[in-house]
Amino acid sequence: MSKSLTIPEPTAAEAVRLRIVCITARLQLPQIAVPEATLTAHLRRVYALFAAKANATPSWAEFLAGFYALDWLVAVGCLERTPAAWELLFQARTGRSDCLLVDALRARACRLYPRDEEKRENAVSEFWSRLLAPDSAHGTAVLERYDGKRPLAPWLIRVFQNWHLSQLRSSPRTAGPIDDDYALPMPAASAAESRWHEAFLEAGRDWLHQLTDDERLLLGLRWRYKLSQRDAAAVLKVHEG
Repeated sequence: MSKSLTIPEPTAAEAVRLRIVCITARLQLPQIAVPEATLTAHLRRVYALFAAKANATPSWAEFLAGFYALDWLVAVGCLERTPAAWELLFQARTGRSDCLLVDALRARACRLYPRDEEKRENAVSEFWSRLLAPDSAHGTAVLERYDGKRPLAPWLIRVFQNWHLSQLRSSPRTAGPIDDDYALPMPAASAAESRWHEAFLEAGRDWLHQLTDDERLLLGLRWRYKLSQRDAAAVLKVHEG
């Protein structure tokens, strides 16, 4: 960020709008209980981020145009260590497939590291840790770089992808050129493949409905949350065998 950047004081009308943004966001997500003064400080911070990227000093009205207030509040809540904000981030949906954010990150990791299962799992877990903690002494945490001008979940996916692409490009073990589409989702399936996919999903739903609650919980721990058999047994308080 440029040291010469001066954040302009909002006009009376802009100050009212800033309050409206904070209050409206808090009303829509009351579980993220961040004080208004803290939200105002974060608004000034993200304004400075946006202005530095634009290499200009926009008005507050220009900055707030197209501002994703709810996504920004979730990011602020995570930075302020609010559990409800993390729950909302974990539940965030992405793309036309409407999959969870963590699943979208895993899908990117599968494309980036198709032959390295350990690297795929570590890539996602390391990224979650970098949301609040910078990767170097002079770095910035991922969520501190979010300025509210784009939807949060797709932005996080792009940050995840770009960071790993840069790692692959700098790795001597990477064979061939790496382009920006390397980790994008696979092309859409054909109509015939979609019909088989829907039939498979229907059969899977029928099978899941026949399971007990304990069996569904075990499946969720092993498949959805990728727990080992030992870890799942510890959660369920049963013997691993």
